[in-house]
Amino acid sequence: MTTIGWIGTGNMASAIIHGITQKTQAYAMAAYSPHLAEKTDFPAQKLNSSAEVAKVSDVLFLAVKPVKMAEVLAEIKPALRPETLVVTIAVSLTLDWYARRLGENVHLVRTLPNTCAAVGEGFTALTFNAQVTESEKQLALSLLAMTGKTAVIEEAQMNAVSALTGSTPVPSAVIEVASGSRFSAPALPVRNCSVTATSSGHAEVRCTGELLATTSSGGTVFYNGDCRVTTNNPYVRKQD
Repeated sequence: MTTIGWIGTGNMASAIIHGITQKTQAYAMAAYSPHLAEKTDFPAQKLNSSAEVAKVSDVLFLAVKPVKMAEVLAEIKPALRPETLVVTIAVSLTLDWYARRLGENVHLVRTLPNTCAAVGEGFTALTFNAQVTESEKQLALSLLAMTGKTAVIEEAQMNAVSALTGSTPVPSAVIEVASGSRFSAPALPVRNCSVTATSSGHAEVRCTGELLATTSSGGTVFYNGDCRVTTNNPYVRKQD
């Protein structure tokens, strides 16, 4: 049985793993994070370190904050098997950045998912390095397709996609990026979703009535006059 490993078990990792496990039980799941013992709803075998997860994983999701990523990569590099497919969901870190730390031969997928993956209404952009085989590409796409729509793009388009899927409430848009190139986002598939601002200054994301995420106080949120908006892309980003 293929084992999918998870390093980092926050909101986004939880959204993806729940999206997958709601569709299939064909994969073994293993995970580690410093706070995993506190989570009772993360459907994976709990291991004792990032290195242990890397050692057993056929597909390894890296879901820690970018500021922690270098430390995690240094820990897992000695344990990482050459054939493991590494999937990162951390924003801003490039394929080259990972290759400099894990080696040029690592099979790497860089992705940009969003929170509504938990109910199968997400949108994930993917880009691959040269080492990823066609079968590995199809595996990555099949896993993330269980959480919603997917699109394979060039890495140069990642920042534009991040701005569109992470910050705008519009169903489709064209954005001018700093290089002067244009990127048109597909119509995003998220339906029956809402963002609600609370009296405490937080915000809640709900899809089909299910609470998916709560921002920190002052987190990014779009709202109308009554502090509620229904939108095709309600992903709310936490402030760090």
